[in-house]
Amino acid sequence: MPTLRHLADRVASRLRAKALAGRTVTARVRLADMRAVTRSMTLEAPISATTMLAEVAEDLVRAALADHPQERIITLFAISVSHLREQPELQLELSLGLPDEKRRPDAFRELAEKTLGGTED
Repeated sequence: MPTLRHLADRVASRLRAKALAGRTVTARVRLADMRAVTRSMTLEAPISATTMLAEVAEDLVRAALADHPQERIITLFAISVSHLREQPELQLELSLGLPDEKRRPDAFRELAEKTLGGTED
C-alpha cells in the first residue's frame, strides 16, 4: 500500500527529527459512508523506523478492512503514533532469525533489491 508507506514515512520522519519514538501505532480508515474505523497496537518497544511503522500500519488497516469486507471505497487513511518517549540515538534492530520475528527494518530493502535488482547505498 504505497499511500500507507508514504504516510508512515512522513510520521516517522517527524518523530526522528524530534528524537522521539512511540509504542502505540493507530491507523484510521474512513469509508465512503463517512464511518471511521480505527485500530491500534501497542508494541513492546518504541519505534520510529519508517519500515516498521509502515508494516504495523498495514496490519492494522488490513484488520480494519477485514471487519468491513463489503466496503470498496476508502476516503481517508491516517496513521498516528502515541506513548512517545525521547530517543536521542537511533536503535538498530538485528535479525536473529527467530520464528516470531515478523517485523524487520530491512524487509523492504530486501524486497526492493529483488524487485529493482539492487539499491544504492
